[in-house]
Amino acid sequence: MLENLQSQTTKEKPLNILEQHLSEETRELARRIDQGHIDSREGGDIGATVISVDKVKLNHKRKMPRTLYTVFGEIKVNRIGYSRRGHNSLFPLDAQLNLPNSAFSYGLQQMVTRESIKGSFEECLLTIERQTGVKIGKRQALEIVKQCACDFDAFYQEQSLNVLPDAVNKVPIMVLTTDAKGIVMRTDSLREETKKRLFTSNHKLKHRLSKGEKRNRMAQVASIYFIDRFVRQPEDIYNEFLRKKAMQKRPRPLGKRIWASVEKEASVVISELFDEAYLC
Repeated sequence: MLENLQSQTTKEKPLNILEQHLSEETRELARRIDQGHIDSREGGDIGATVISVDKVKLNHKRKMPRTLYTVFGEIKVNRIGYSRRGHNSLFPLDAQLNLPNSAFSYGLQQMVTRESIKGSFEECLLTIERQTGVKIGKRQALEIVKQCACDFDAFYQEQSLNVLPDAVNKVPIMVLTTDAKGIVMRTDSLREETKKRLFTSNHKLKHRLSKGEKRNRMAQVASIYFIDRFVRQPEDIYNEFLRKKAMQKRPRPLGKRIWASVEKEASVVISELFDEAYLC
């Protein structure tokens, strides 16, 4: 890479071409470093036998490589499997590296999930390909997002309230807030009954919905946080109306937690909010 940058040919290229080449070469360098580190683990060889959780001695060793797609590109995980007839194989290297069951690393899955919520899946997959060089099918991306979403409740319940910052104990106000957020739905994603009402109802206004009319589903959003008192004088309120610079800074929320659900009823989400407050 250094020799290429120092060559006379490269010196004549514009910056945008250099950026493109450097981006691709840097990603390839990182992929090779990643591959080299994986290879240095010697396939996860931990001896002649492995004892499974069922107390079964697995003494048949053989190489069983797998392909893994990462944020740097495709790598080969040259691993050793321990097996015995009638029992599932164990791969110590998979456990050491905390590898997923799918062909996509957790880092790449996280990237897919973050990009998918910004727009369409087509845009998401194009962004992933530009940044990583990995091509992911739409169906595979859908499965990744579904798997991430289905773990939300279990993940949230495992989070200990003891991780709240110590400063929470010094502020006097606990705030509970909840609201409904409309989600525009594709027509082909609506429930049959909702779709029927959409095509048979007559709207009162031509260009917009009137009060009480809805074309979307509602997600119930809940949040809880802690905050200090913010004592203001009449002059402070007056200046806010005039959009003048505030004389004092507002206190910032502490230990803020936000969650939402389209699937659960609003009463369930609100009940969870009060349960959370009780535990705090």
